[in-house]
Amino acid sequence: MRPSTYLMLALSTAIVIVAQPTLRPRDKDEYDWTPALQSYYQAVGKHVANIRETKNFPKLPPCDLTLAVMPPSSLPPPNTGLTLAHVALGRGTQNYTCVGKTPTEAPAPLGALAQLYNATCFAARYPDLLALAPNVALQYPVPTSDKASLPPSNLDISGHHYFIDLTTATFNLDVPSQQQGVVLSGKLAATPAPSGSPLGLDGAGYGSVPWLLLGAKAGTTGKIQQIYRVNTAGGSPPPNCANQGDYFEVQYAAEYWFWS
Repeated sequence: MRPSTYLMLALSTAIVIVAQPTLRPRDKDEYDWTPALQSYYQAVGKHVANIRETKNFPKLPPCDLTLAVMPPSSLPPPNTGLTLAHVALGRGTQNYTCVGKTPTEAPAPLGALAQLYNATCFAARYPDLLALAPNVALQYPVPTSDKASLPPSNLDISGHHYFIDLTTATFNLDVPSQQQGVVLSGKLAATPAPSGSPLGLDGAGYGSVPWLLLGAKAGTTGKIQQIYRVNTAGGSPPPNCANQGDYFEVQYAAEYWFWS
């Protein structure tokens, strides 16, 4: 976690204590609490209070990946011998098409396009905050520059996620801050997002996309072998193509856990 993030933790004590107005992320002239931001900053405030009580400022907890634990799910566990290599918070869009579809038919998926932000130490140090982060990040626009951090956690970019065909999810983890290769992956297992997962942007939408286990395919560079998409927020399409264009996108965020 960068110093600016740690400063945000300290400053946020005031944010959670003062009465209500909170900056709405997509309209800088409008003030309004959102449930996602409320939950996030309340959790941040608890960490700040603990730091004060233990007089541990400004020392950070260790970035020990053995302390990072994926949320429980029905997905198979990582293969024996694999270790956690990286955790990223993904923010982007799930893409769909209604070309050739009748209004009563379901949209067809066209993959995803997302920026990946380094949440590795976030996962080790503050797992409760990370669990809230996808829904919070969903309320902010995707940064347009690789040099921009992802609000509100100030996470730096660690890669890019896209599809090279309809069945090959690609994760390019070769960026200036790290070189972990380019992973070409295919779906090994899926499970629905848990009940109560975010519906979508501003709490409106059609639900969160499933949690996934992906496996590396031929052509992968680097050592990553398996990827989990968990704690998804948004991304699901409407149930049918009525009133939809030929192509459309749905905003989403998710955690991605990379194992090598």
